[in-house]
Amino acid sequence: MHNTSMAICKLGCRQDDRPFCVTTGYIAIGVIGGMFLLVVLSDFPRLIHDFRFYF
Repeated sequence: MHNTSMAICKLGCRQDDRPFCVTTGYIAIGVIGGMFLLVVLSDFPRLIHDFRFYF
């Protein structure tokens, strides 16, 4: 298989410094992290109850 420079460039990632893209990425990370945190925090009282019951 011959790897041309164009094929090698397609395999790599390029940094995108556009402000809109950076902001969108941070908002997406915040939303996903918030949903994960909501799930964990909503189960936290039950986890404490089960931990005290079994140990």
